[in-house]
Amino acid sequence: MRRTRSALGVLLVVAAGACGPAEPEFYGTTRPEVGPPEDFTLTDQYGKPYRLRDHRGKVVLLFFGYAHCPDVCPVTLSNWARVEEALAAQGDVEFVFVTVDPERDTIERLRDHLEIFSDNFRGLTGSEEQVTPVYEAFGIFRKKVPFSSSAIGYVVDHSTLMLLLDREGKVRVTLPFDADPDMIVHDIRRLLAS
Repeated sequence: MRRTRSALGVLLVVAAGACGPAEPEFYGTTRPEVGPPEDFTLTDQYGKPYRLRDHRGKVVLLFFGYAHCPDVCPVTLSNWARVEEALAAQGDVEFVFVTVDPERDTIERLRDHLEIFSDNFRGLTGSEEQVTPVYEAFGIFRKKVPFSSSAIGYVVDHSTLMLLLDREGKVRVTLPFDADPDMIVHDIRRLLAS
């Protein structure tokens, strides 16, 4: 009897160890599914209007940055390229990059910059009056900082979270700009499956 209990105990320990910790539902920080879906209309890098509501039914990976960004934005876009490659068979995903520097980020500048990373990324811009309500709706911070020792003249401090919008257009998950691409892929697949 004692030997049977010992064997059963060993089996339970081995089985528990084999299962390991459960994979999280999301690696990013989740937000509750409350409130209306987000919406806005800006101009993409081809000069066409981009209405967020027209892309319902897709998962949207949204980031606010700018073409002259020296560090955060290139890392984000490089990671996006890896995510896009991993999700190549799943077409219901959009990568949307909204400028925080509409003064310099013309449609041509955004097009040239994003083509370095992918032809499929959407770059959005507009007038100050058009972009400001979008920043406010998504809680995006931005501040122009003079940088006189460089030819670029200024940099823009800005929020660095990636936002994942579900098929209904609601922000469901936030991820840091330098999140591991595998984690981003995992969270996107979770939203695609829901």
